[in-house]
Amino acid sequence: MIRTAIAAPVLLAAVLALSACDPGSTGGGTPSSSPTSSRTPTPTASLTATPSATPTPTTPPAPPAPAPGPVSTPLSARGAFDRCVGLATSLLYAGRPVTVAPYSSANVIARTDGLWYVYTEVTINDTANPPERDVAYECVLGGTVESPRDEIYGAVVRSPLSSRDPNAPIPTG
Repeated sequence: MIRTAIAAPVLLAAVLALSACDPGSTGGGTPSSSPTSSRTPTPTASLTATPSATPTPTTPPAPPAPAPGPVSTPLSARGAFDRCVGLATSLLYAGRPVTVAPYSSANVIARTDGLWYVYTEVTINDTANPPERDVAYECVLGGTVESPRDEIYGAVVRSPLSSRDPNAPIPTG
C-alpha cells in the first residue's frame, strides 16, 4: 500500500505539469510562462459581407497651368498682313462689304528698318464705279504681336510694285 500512496502524489504532479504545457503540443511541450494564464483562441475572419460606405466623388486635380509664352512674339509676315486687313476693314470700310485678295497674292515685304510693308488689293462690293471699287490697302507695321506698331495704313490707288517703294520714309507729324 505504500507503493500506491507514493504513486498517487507522483501521478498528480505529472498531471499538473502536463496541464501547464501548451495544449496544442503532443508531449514534451514547453510550459507557459504563467500557470494561471489562459490562452484565448485567435478570432477568425467573418465570411459575411459588411456594407461599406459609398465613396464620395472627388474632383480631379486641375491640370497644370500652361507655361508662359515668350515675353514678346515678333510680328510675322502673315501677322502683318492680317493686321493690315483688320485695320483697313474695321476703320476705313466698317460695315461695308469688301473682298480682300488672299495673302498669297499680297506683297508683304520686310523693310530695311525692321518694319513690314503690306500691299493687298481690295474690292469694295457696294460701289459700281471702278476707281472707287478697286482699291488697295497699304500698311507699314512693326512691333510685336503683343504690342504692334501701326506706322501707316490706308486705302490707296492700285499700282504695280515697280511704282511703289516699300522702304519709303514714314512721314512724321
